[in-house]
Amino acid sequence: MFLICDQSKNFFSKHTSSLIVQYEKDYFTVNSDYFFDKIYFSFNQKEVIINFQTTSDIFKYPFSYNDLKEKIFYKISNYKISYNEVDYYPIQQKIENKISSCKLTYTHSLILSNLFLFDHGISKNDLYKKIWPKDKEVSINKIDTHLTNIKNILKKKINFVFKVSSKNGLLKLIID
Repeated sequence: MFLICDQSKNFFSKHTSSLIVQYEKDYFTVNSDYFFDKIYFSFNQKEVIINFQTTSDIFKYPFSYNDLKEKIFYKISNYKISYNEVDYYPIQQKIENKISSCKLTYTHSLILSNLFLFDHGISKNDLYKKIWPKDKEVSINKIDTHLTNIKNILKKKINFVFKVSSKNGLLKLIID
């Protein structure tokens, strides 16, 4: 999840930011305390400037929404989180160490991303609702099964021991 920061606060910038979040809600937000990093948008009379970490891109008007979205995804695709001796790439849905890498499923990547985002812990119930928002009934066993699968996959593919604590329904990554 990346926070879109609208520096212009005009009609066009608000609607463009809203459109991005609407269609890519798993990756972007405009209002959250939990995000990996910020993407800054600045709209002026002639162009849109996108700043992410140490890079900037300029889009002259008129531009295509798809071109803008593609550029944003390109910028964030190499974003990584270093955790113990591995690097996790949330957009690429990949986790790697110095020797090998492992491609995660979409669901496993969402679970892992949320565990990183909510570093003080996330309830199993809240995590379930984020992963499967359309389910009418919550099945906590589904979360537990996926966590076990993630642990087994990471151990087998990259020889990494993934540690999560679960106390009173609150999940938290254990960082050594």
